[in-house]
Amino acid sequence: MRLTRDDTAGSVIESLSHLGAELLVETLPRYLSGELQPVPQPEEGMTYAPMLKKEEGRLDFTRPADELERRIRAFNPWPGAFMDFDGTLLKIHRAHVETGEAEAGQRIICRDQPAVGAGGGLLVLDEVQPAGKKSMTGKSFLAGARTWT
Repeated sequence: MRLTRDDTAGSVIESLSHLGAELLVETLPRYLSGELQPVPQPEEGMTYAPMLKKEEGRLDFTRPADELERRIRAFNPWPGAFMDFDGTLLKIHRAHVETGEAEAGQRIICRDQPAVGAGGGLLVLDEVQPAGKKSMTGKSFLAGARTWT
């Protein structure tokens, strides 16, 4: 399975579930017949990943823009990436990086889309979800977000 720049944690989980099902169908008969013997995982080298918390989805715009873009994909669908917008949370479902300059956290408009200054560039918000509303394109969001800049 090859990852693409558009993959999210959700799309990877879905692809892996299909691969896992195929592998189970292929492997289960060999296991049940005794042909395949399980081998315990060695304790050396094992790591533990703690459960993600909702607050980890808050974007820190002092971080590099490309890191934030990857974080948005990694946290989609859970815990989701978000930022503060005029006292409410703005969920960010998709974004991309553009070259440009703005202070960290400064909200600007880039090519008719909402963007936020981050380390090393701009994070352009392609798909967002304002509190209490449905997901929408960045351009649609700007049509109603009079206080963006």
